[in-house]
Amino acid sequence: MQEWTDKAKEILKDYLDNARANLESSGADADEVIEDLRRHIDEEIIGAKLEIVTKEDIGKVIANLRIAEPETKNCQTKSNCLPGKSNKFKSSTKFSTTFFVFAMIFGVVLPAITIMVEVISGMCASAIFDPIPSYFHLILISFVPVGNLFVCLAIKKERINNIKVISVINSCTIGISLFYSIIFIPIMPFAAIGILFMGFGFLPLSPLTSLIVAFLLRKKLRGMLQPKKLSRCWQIVLAICLIFILLELPKIITYTGVQMAAGEKQSTRINGIKLLRKAGNNDTLLRACYPQGQRVPDVSTLILNLIFKRVPAKEVRGIYYKVTGTPYNAVKPPGFVGFRGGARINANEFDFGQGGDEVSARIRGLALKQSRIDSIVNPESATYYTEWIMEFKNDSRLQREARTQVTLPPNGVVSRLTLWIDGEEREAAYAGRAKVKEAYKKVVQRRRDPVLVTTCGPDQILVQCFPVPPNGGTMKIKIGITSPLILESYTSGLLQLPNFTERNFNIKNGLDHSVWIESKERLLPVTNNSENIIEHPATNLFALRTKLTENQFENGFAVMAERLSEPKEILVDNFAGETNQIVLQKIKERNVVCPEKVVLIIDGSRRMKKNVEIIKSAFKQFPNNVDFSVLLASDNVKKMKSVDELSESYFVGGCDNIPALVEGWNIASEKTNSIVLWLHGTQPFELMDAENLIQNLERRPKNPKIYDFQFGGGPNKIAAKLNGLPQIKLLRSFGNSKAELEKLFDLWRGTKKQFYFDRELIPSRNVDKINEDSHVARLWANEKVSKLANSRNGKDKIKAVEIASDYHLVTPVSGAVVLENTEQYIEAGLEPVSEETSPQVIPEPGIMLIIGLLATCCIMRRRTSA
Repeated sequence: MQEWTDKAKEILKDYLDNARANLESSGADADEVIEDLRRHIDEEIIGAKLEIVTKEDIGKVIANLRIAEPETKNCQTKSNCLPGKSNKFKSSTKFSTTFFVFAMIFGVVLPAITIMVEVISGMCASAIFDPIPSYFHLILISFVPVGNLFVCLAIKKERINNIKVISVINSCTIGISLFYSIIFIPIMPFAAIGILFMGFGFLPLSPLTSLIVAFLLRKKLRGMLQPKKLSRCWQIVLAICLIFILLELPKIITYTGVQMAAGEKQSTRINGIKLLRKAGNNDTLLRACYPQGQRVPDVSTLILNLIFKRVPAKEVRGIYYKVTGTPYNAVKPPGFVGFRGGARINANEFDFGQGGDEVSARIRGLALKQSRIDSIVNPESATYYTEWIMEFKNDSRLQREARTQVTLPPNGVVSRLTLWIDGEEREAAYAGRAKVKEAYKKVVQRRRDPVLVTTCGPDQILVQCFPVPPNGGTMKIKIGITSPLILESYTSGLLQLPNFTERNFNIKNGLDHSVWIESKERLLPVTNNSENIIEHPATNLFALRTKLTENQFENGFAVMAERLSEPKEILVDNFAGETNQIVLQKIKERNVVCPEKVVLIIDGSRRMKKNVEIIKSAFKQFPNNVDFSVLLASDNVKKMKSVDELSESYFVGGCDNIPALVEGWNIASEKTNSIVLWLHGTQPFELMDAENLIQNLERRPKNPKIYDFQFGGGPNKIAAKLNGLPQIKLLRSFGNSKAELEKLFDLWRGTKKQFYFDRELIPSRNVDKINEDSHVARLWANEKVSKLANSRNGKDKIKAVEIASDYHLVTPVSGAVVLENTEQYIEAGLEPVSEETSPQVIPEPGIMLIIGLLATCCIMRRRTSA
């Protein structure tokens, strides 16, 4: 029960008497309205929980009713004179025409135009930062002009059906405008100057003008009949800020995880990777893989870049691989400015790796148009020569560089390179790596027509072609590869085709790789394919034709080539060396010494999960008498008792294999005859410096050996780093990993023999028969170059370059480049090889014509003689 003071009672009586007089003069039912007013005042007093009602309290209640004499004159009914559904303004709160026009222009029209301009053109995103990185941001920012318009119209009509809704709308508008006004503060001084130039400066000022209009509208709302029913603006503004923070929370977690993953302590790095796997945003992480200066950040990224220490893009690429298990350049690049495509530089369109030594990301519009592979096998010499014709098409509006890393057949070497210029095939020049690279880069800068091939690891080459002309232009090249058969016995050997390790171009839909292989002996495909066609069109001619999809091609395609048991040795002309020497090639067999200890290292990356059962099954054939250890290269190196402990749950993300290789080498070095068997997937990054491992291998050049066995395709940057060290031995799967591992174990058990080639130069005197296969000489030269290149003697390295250039080979010390014209060759100090000295799968049309003419002359002469 409230107690009223005398003064409060007096004020209430005066107010009701005054109201009754006004109501009676307007013709309304005064008794009913006064009764409702009294009931409403009592409810307000009870709601305020006042024990003593003072004159100040009743004054506030009466002030809230806002029924004064000027307004009551228009009351005709009870509903119009009561607070509730409709509220009317005092005369001081009414809109003037000037204010309404001002509010509409700067609070509605200007922000609406700004949003439309940014959505259509990406003007701000193209130059400074992206203010609308997602659809949700677009919805929020579009609320500003809509909210101001809604409140403007409501106040202009002088009646509002729901004051709470209007108040919330106005508070939300203030919150959003305030957020964007703060982030645009750095550029507002420049915007003010920009007003002088065609008025564009008004656009970045629109968040501020919207905020001013929203505050003025709120001031007008406070002039309503019930200002206490206005929502608390600061609470809603905080809620809006919280929404923006929640929108950016995955990005904040990602930046935090990247900082941890790039930390100095191993434990911190591991925890950072785990955080990114659980709560990070892969799209944000992928964006950070691209150079900072080549991408336009959104607002939060701009702020986070100021808060956090910047991690180089190259390091983030390794972190992305650790988190996802997928190389960043195997994923479609993100749109750097959200969904609108108004970027200054778009990763789909800009080539971040042009002229460099890395393949980098895929480029939109650049694709492989044609892929043709022809191979010819020489069963006598157990060699085969492959020519791969590739044609690239560029549908973009910019010149492009096509780059790809190619896996060669085992122990293969590039022995020919040509480029079609104006419909004519041009041969390459061969020289030291530095010299051909310099010539290539000079021509690239001038935007002419070069193609460059260099090695980038064991049995790996990097192919670079520039420029592929824009707007549907094409560029056609041919790569010739000399390879030995991988002998299974004296009577058979495996042939493997080259394939893409990684590439910056796409494969056109429906494009198949056309393959044609010929031999004098029978050919049997190792890889099953419904498109395989085996032919025997002539007595000494066998052929295998097929079409390979991209998936089949990248998984590797192998063929078993039969040969006669004889000859086991062959003599060939040393076409590029001294005239009094020839090359002797012998095919030999030997027993492999079983190792005393084997340390098995298994890559714990996600892509190896599918190979767990293959590994378990293959190791059932492992020799029982060999000391055996198992290490799993995961986030930490895990020791296991046997491969049976492997579980698919262990394989997550991408794992750094170098710590496990170092630990495995230390364990294996305890015994003299030991092997580290490394089973792994693609290794696209050198996640940890390999110098410690290299030091171990250099100081102990004979023991232990590392057997490198890769499942599937993809680059192996660790093997490239270890290239040239004699302890490293590459093993190939030939499409059946389980069978190849079992062959290795058979060799260790002594149930199978190893066949190998022994090539050497001998004097040419007293030789009756010379084989015409020049590829044997090229393979000898390739082996010789590898030995000289690994020498610490500077003269040996110079000699290696000379041999590689004489035999026209691409090796670790040499490369091949095709330039556009003779002047460019002269300027670079290079000389292209002649077509007659280059190996060929199919005789050129000119040669065929000469042969035909000679045959015709012989026939005509015989007829004349007859």
